[in-house]
Amino acid sequence: MTNLNPDFCRKIREARRAAKISQGELAAEVGCNQSAISMFEQGDGTKLNDDVIAKLSKKFGIDISTGTSAPQPAPARP
Repeated sequence: MTNLNPDFCRKIREARRAAKISQGELAAEVGCNQSAISMFEQGDGTKLNDDVIAKLSKKFGIDISTGTSAPQPAPARP
């Protein structure tokens, strides 16, 4: 993925840790190697293909271009 925001890599690491998921578990879920997740979380955005990056974005609700959490829908009013 070109021009990947470095904050995205950091936010993925933070989200994975908050969800108490190991790098190995996450790698198995999104279809890559644990070592690629490790390098990605250290800021090397070239280690994962676009499909895997999209899966990470969707899983954790983090916008790829900005590294911010996607807005959550407003709760329904009674």
